[in-house]
Amino acid sequence: MTTAHSGTDMQSFPCYLVANWKMSLSTRQSLELATALMHEASMMPIPDDLHTWIAPSFLAIPDIARKVAGTRFRVGGQNLWPEQHGAYTGEVSPTQLKEMGATFVIVGHSERRSLVHEGEELIRRKVKSAITNGLACILCIGETRDERKAGKTLAVLRSQITSAVLGLSPHEVRSLLIAYEPVWAIGTGEVATTEQIAEAHTTISTIVAELTTARCPVLYGGSLKPENAPEILALPSVHGGLIGGASLQSGSYFELVRAGLAGM
Repeated sequence: MTTAHSGTDMQSFPCYLVANWKMSLSTRQSLELATALMHEASMMPIPDDLHTWIAPSFLAIPDIARKVAGTRFRVGGQNLWPEQHGAYTGEVSPTQLKEMGATFVIVGHSERRSLVHEGEELIRRKVKSAITNGLACILCIGETRDERKAGKTLAVLRSQITSAVLGLSPHEVRSLLIAYEPVWAIGTGEVATTEQIAEAHTTISTIVAELTTARCPVLYGGSLKPENAPEILALPSVHGGLIGGASLQSGSYFELVRAGLAGM
């Protein structure tokens, strides 16, 4: 089983900078970006406790995995289906991801929840399947604008975490990372304050501690950019970021790497 981390408290986790390329690039463009990232990395010493992960589209995973083999970059999937095989047209299993070279997977992203209406039971099964089959798993959680305005943020986070974590052993939780995505702050022009981010991340860590003896890193996934990264990544309760648009250029991604280094 892939172990994502070995920290035991907020301060001891590594920093994870996870590039989620979504459906933004062709396979050729993905390879070009991976090449540019490797060039940037060759000019900057990156410590062992700063992890650079890439989640390209399914089609690009094998080529990217071969491209970055032997480097500090790890490659993962943006989604999976919880079964290992069967009549699931259009889906990709955890074992297929591993065969392609993936070592982690993103589960429950806000776009999956809203666009294809993934519910908590399916997300729970995906988390369990990913970890059982040896993949580190990034669980995405977060509240919508209406839920925050209604004062339901805590209840939403607790429900989403409890559903996913209760069925995991402490050993399995050590392969889990949680990405906090305030849905209302993604692509809307609204920006979460550092106070809101710190409060949410501390709450998430507290809920996990109530459910299991293990701990897991909490990444920020609400439009992390070079402009806001230094302040956000310096927060003790933030252990890295799940990065969308800012990861599509090697220069902006490595600005986040520099911010991560400064915040460690």
